[in-house]
Amino acid sequence: MNAISKIAELKALPKEQVEESLISVWEKLQNAKSGYIKLTKLTDNPGYLGQNDVVRGFTPAFGEGLACYVDRIDEYYYTSIIQSIDWDNKTFKTLNSIYKFEFDESTN
Repeated sequence: MNAISKIAELKALPKEQVEESLISVWEKLQNAKSGYIKLTKLTDNPGYLGQNDVVRGFTPAFGEGLACYVDRIDEYYYTSIIQSIDWDNKTFKTLNSIYKFEFDESTN
């Protein structure tokens, strides 16, 4: 089972079935959005993506306090933990990077 599947599985569990050590993550997942996302890295700092590189795919959980995992069919990409999301300007910040995003939320 890959990380994307594990996130979706944890998000779907009723709270009573979640291990105590995972409750805070489970609570963040309940407030997170899932759907198709396109990320563009705006900052020029070391990492898998360079400045202006783009990654797109499905994310099971997009929200503050969580890493953003993007399923790209043959592999997945993930950011470090999101510190803040600016929904008006469509950007978010991690500890070391800033990303622009386009997001189409799933209805299921």
